[in-house]
Amino acid sequence: MDSNKQLATSLIDYCAEAVGNTHTFGRLTSSIYDSAWVAILRKPGTPGLLFPECYKYILDQQHEGSGWEKSPESEIDGIMCTLGGLLVLTTNSDIPQDGISAQDMATRIQHAAAFLSSKLQSWDVASCDHVGFEIIIPSMLERLEQKRLTFTFPGQARLAQLNQNKLAKIHPAVWSGKVQTTVTHSLEAFLGKADFSGLRDQRVCGGMGSSPSSTAAYLMSSPVWDDKAEEYLRKVLASRWPGELGGVPGMYPTTGFEVLWIASTLLEDGFHDTSLLRYGDILSIIQEFYDSLGGLASGFSKSSVPDADDTSKTIIMRNLLGVPTKADKLVETFEGKHHFFTYMMERHPSVTTNCNVLSALLVSPEPAKFIRQIEKCAKYLCTSWMQSDIPFQDKWNTSEFYPIMLLSQALCRLVNAWDKAVINLSEELLAGDISLVLFQVLMQTLQKQHENGSWGHIPSKEITAYAIIALGNLASLPFNTQLPGVIRQAIKNGRAFINSSGVTPDVEYVWIAKTNYSPLNICKAYQLAALETKFPKYSLGSSFSKLHNLTGQQLQKYTHMFSILPILNEFPLWRIEGSVTEAILFRGRLQASKLDMFDRSNLKGGEYLEFIAMTLACSNNLHGTFLKTDILFEMMKFILHVYQVDEYYEHVIGITYEQHLQEIQQLVENLLENQPLANGSSGHGINGTHLEPAARSKISENIISFTDTVLKVPAVQRAGSVDRDLLKHELRRCLLAHITQLKDSKRHCQSVKEGSEWKPPCGSYHEWARTVGSAHSCSPLSLAFFRCLVPQDLAGRHVSAEEQYLVQDLWVHLANKARMENDCHSVQRDRKEGNLNSLDFPEFNRVDGGVAQLTRIIDYEKRCLKLGFEALEEVVGAGQKHSQLKALKFYTFLLELYSNVYALKDISSGRKDGLSGVAFNPAEWRQDNKYILAGYRKLEADYLQVIKSLTFLHNETCNVYTHLIGAVLLPLFATTTLRTIYMAQYTGATRTDLIMLGIFFYSAESCLIFSTLYHLIGSHSHEVEKYWHRMDLLGIVVVTVGTFIPAIYYIFNCDPILQRIYWTMVVICGFSTAVLICIPKVRTLRWRKVRVGAYTALGASAFVPLLHGVHLYGLEYMLEYSGMKWFFVELFLYGGGCGIYAVRISCFPSARPFYVKEAISDRGVQFRIPERFAPGHFDIWLSSHQIFHVSIVCAMYVHTIALTQAFESCRTLEICRIQSVHRSTKL
Repeated sequence: MDSNKQLATSLIDYCAEAVGNTHTFGRLTSSIYDSAWVAILRKPGTPGLLFPECYKYILDQQHEGSGWEKSPESEIDGIMCTLGGLLVLTTNSDIPQDGISAQDMATRIQHAAAFLSSKLQSWDVASCDHVGFEIIIPSMLERLEQKRLTFTFPGQARLAQLNQNKLAKIHPAVWSGKVQTTVTHSLEAFLGKADFSGLRDQRVCGGMGSSPSSTAAYLMSSPVWDDKAEEYLRKVLASRWPGELGGVPGMYPTTGFEVLWIASTLLEDGFHDTSLLRYGDILSIIQEFYDSLGGLASGFSKSSVPDADDTSKTIIMRNLLGVPTKADKLVETFEGKHHFFTYMMERHPSVTTNCNVLSALLVSPEPAKFIRQIEKCAKYLCTSWMQSDIPFQDKWNTSEFYPIMLLSQALCRLVNAWDKAVINLSEELLAGDISLVLFQVLMQTLQKQHENGSWGHIPSKEITAYAIIALGNLASLPFNTQLPGVIRQAIKNGRAFINSSGVTPDVEYVWIAKTNYSPLNICKAYQLAALETKFPKYSLGSSFSKLHNLTGQQLQKYTHMFSILPILNEFPLWRIEGSVTEAILFRGRLQASKLDMFDRSNLKGGEYLEFIAMTLACSNNLHGTFLKTDILFEMMKFILHVYQVDEYYEHVIGITYEQHLQEIQQLVENLLENQPLANGSSGHGINGTHLEPAARSKISENIISFTDTVLKVPAVQRAGSVDRDLLKHELRRCLLAHITQLKDSKRHCQSVKEGSEWKPPCGSYHEWARTVGSAHSCSPLSLAFFRCLVPQDLAGRHVSAEEQYLVQDLWVHLANKARMENDCHSVQRDRKEGNLNSLDFPEFNRVDGGVAQLTRIIDYEKRCLKLGFEALEEVVGAGQKHSQLKALKFYTFLLELYSNVYALKDISSGRKDGLSGVAFNPAEWRQDNKYILAGYRKLEADYLQVIKSLTFLHNETCNVYTHLIGAVLLPLFATTTLRTIYMAQYTGATRTDLIMLGIFFYSAESCLIFSTLYHLIGSHSHEVEKYWHRMDLLGIVVVTVGTFIPAIYYIFNCDPILQRIYWTMVVICGFSTAVLICIPKVRTLRWRKVRVGAYTALGASAFVPLLHGVHLYGLEYMLEYSGMKWFFVELFLYGGGCGIYAVRISCFPSARPFYVKEAISDRGVQFRIPERFAPGHFDIWLSSHQIFHVSIVCAMYVHTIALTQAFESCRTLEICRIQSVHRSTKL
């Protein structure tokens, strides 16, 4: 048995201890809050405290100079714990404690009160969902107020409202009835306000509501001491977790909860061997609960109040263990109008309860019988995930991944049931919301994994286990080809994190009751399940894939388009492909909406929809904002409407009603100000207008249609009045700016035709850019609309004048940047269509290079944005989740993405080479030179994907294939050449000749292979590129040395001493250069002069032997017998290739070495011919680097001819005699 199975067996054995002992079973971590109530309990007639060990526990748990808390990340946990601790200190002040003086106690109280006040000031009441907090905290604050400790805080009014709402639901009969309710779980909130004497019969196992704090409060108010309640508390104290002496858990017993959660978790994920694990004992416990509660279940005991959560788990367990169990009682008891309740008096429904209910319905014997309830649960879960005003969080667990895990389990189980024809689910729901939600859950889960393999705000093994189990289910979904490998790696990394030691706290307080706690054995079960769960969990047929019509060609097309944008270029390809897939899954929702506002008969084709969805999905995923689905959906519709209104103004009003722009402007102003329209009172404008009534009516209808789509969105109507007013203001500016733009464009075109001077309407470009120009771009309107969509409970709105000013200033710079970038990329289109462009302003006509001037202004706006964000982060706190900061950063990313797209559209529209790349500025380390604009490949961590780049066109294709083909052909050519050595006429050939020629061929082959691999694999990552860059440079050194050694051998064939001298020189120079290339320490600026010297020496080692040969034997001999005439051709090829590419120091293959930029000042010549004369036109073919590569291959061939000539001279002639003659003649 492996270790995981042994641990699983021990957990099941632990659960089996509850057999026949269900009333005294449970082991949770201690609760400071509940321990505090037990710590103040006194028994009448008995001196001192009933449980002094609890008092000591509370004193020991107080943090020095602070309050109490178990989970620092949870404000409510610190509040509840500190309220309990203060209650103890102020109530037990008459009980002396060793080592604690009255002054010490007063100091403790002072520190705790300050801590509590700080927590209350930052507490977001609206987002809290701890058990009973809305009735407990007001009661506790009242008690402390009686002790002269008063607290005020921003959320006090909201808390009071919640308190009133909760109390209004409690019927007076609760206090005298014999039927259990959840009120008994929080009796301490009613201490002194209600009579508990009628609740005696509602005890379970002697306690009240399975709550130690509630039981303590019951005992305090009981006129007759209840021994069974005291006995209950003593049992609770004895059940404490080891090492927490004096502490009591927040709930006891927890039989149903622990047994059901441990057993079901193991059974569903990896531990199915019923013979190995004692599931039979578990079944008997479940049966006991099920029978006692009439087909329902409770998490506490078989006599406690049943709930939908534990009932669902019971149905799941019984059916999985082969006991057919119907869900009729579950539906009858807990079904609501739109969802299922956990308890009948709960304030908010639970996401996870509805997940468990859905799973229970699906595993029941007749799931088709409950199709209506199944769809109800599915719709509620989808709504909870997508709707912006419903936070996707659970009331029982602080981690977002706990509901994500259960949501994935339930919805994947639903898809599988539909795929296997078990249920007949609506295909519209399945292909629409369910598919979209599942895919978003998958993408967000994958992207939220930390580098160490963990998940969670603070890396957590338990939370990591939730995510792995979720991925195991989500891996079943056949969405695209990239994700299965990503999921597999994510699960592998997550499991490695779980198996690691010492990386997380021993206890993680992520579960919620009245305070945070940890059911440690349940946590262990989840971790074991994560290590063993199967993935994919289900094998789905083709039916699910056919619902979405996701074609590989479609995904590849859009993925490639977005992957080559500068802002997205460094992201993994799977994240981009996933975002594209998500956008396509929005198709159903978008098509179901009424998107066309205008009569489109006069407008261009509206092919924006999927593209808009992709830009927002990419921004949301890749920026890591993870906005709710409904916010994305509303933004998609809004941006489409903006495109449509822009089209309408430009192609209808600007053409059909060109002569009535002033009248239409007045019409729009009146419509926006809700002024009545009256005809016939004046000679122009709206009254007495020459515009036909039908046209005026149609224009009015269209403008109102647009304003309604903006202002009547539910999220906008829920927004604050300040945000709504700002949106109306920007809407007015935008619509009027469109008319002003038409009028200005018309005047500008007229002045151009007439050759007259055009005067800017706003006096200067600066003024126009910040008013009409930015408003016409719709950027301020879009941001105002987006701001209304962001939920107010996401974080606080800006509250100070400084913060408000900074936010508004960022808006201005964002709008300016958006307009300027649009104009910069659309100059030709605007000229063609007669639209006023930034570059039409006189400021840009007075100097050369208007585009360059505008680009520098854009850079200035970017710097302003950077400074603005830094200032705003200082004000709101850089680490805080602030709605304005979050929204602005997302919107900035989105605008930058659109700017990249505009650049793609306008540059690539003129291309005719079929290239799917686009001009942009990649990371500096990837740039061949600044004139190569497009065709850069996407960085891809998968080597197989990198190699696949051999199959498509990019700007390294020619570089790769020139040397790849050369590397393939060279061995064949070398073999043929070497065979000539053994021909009869070369009787003087020796083994040394074979070695010399072999050295050249092997060094050339190494150079070509290294160069090929560098240019091919360089798109993997920066680290890989740097490694192969060094190998490429080593190839250069190797071929340099390998070229010179045989040449020296034949030049000085009759002078062995000179051979050895020059061989030594070449090898030393080559070795020194190789060292400088390979050792990181010497690649710094400190060693720059040394490197330049080594490179120079390596180059000189080629020319010195040649010049010495000319000096010794004369030029005639060197040309005729040593192959020097071919060396000149070789030099021309190398030099020509170097010249057009401007490799200043080293003219060798693969010439983009790191030393090129550092060897000579950047002011040196940079030829880069021909691309410097037409940037972007030689990206794929005939760039200088490619020409240089071809020249290298040709030079190697020429060098072979030179060596062959020298070899023939040495082996067919009396070369030493000839050398001697030429040498004497020279002398």
